[in-house]
Amino acid sequence: MQAQLQRGVEQAAPARNALAGDRSEQRASRTIALDTKQKWVTVQHLESVKLIDARGQSFVWQAGAPASFPLKAIAPAGFDSANVWVAVMHPKDHVAK
Repeated sequence: MQAQLQRGVEQAAPARNALAGDRSEQRASRTIALDTKQKWVTVQHLESVKLIDARGQSFVWQAGAPASFPLKAIAPAGFDSANVWVAVMHPKDHVAK
């Protein structure tokens, strides 16, 4: 049973990453410093951002398809994502008028 559960988690991870985007080694187009009162972070589809927690830990992430999800779903271990959610939006010039 444990092996089946682990396989399910491993199979779900690529789908989650495809939706949410990927942690990236590339340079960020902007930096977002999180504070303790923050509830949301909004980024554009395919934008690369550097996220910094209240303790100064950081990671760079490239946003994937438009979606919303808890930051802890993409944050590395030890990153204090608190209860912040991420909203990935299409840039205005991608949306038909």
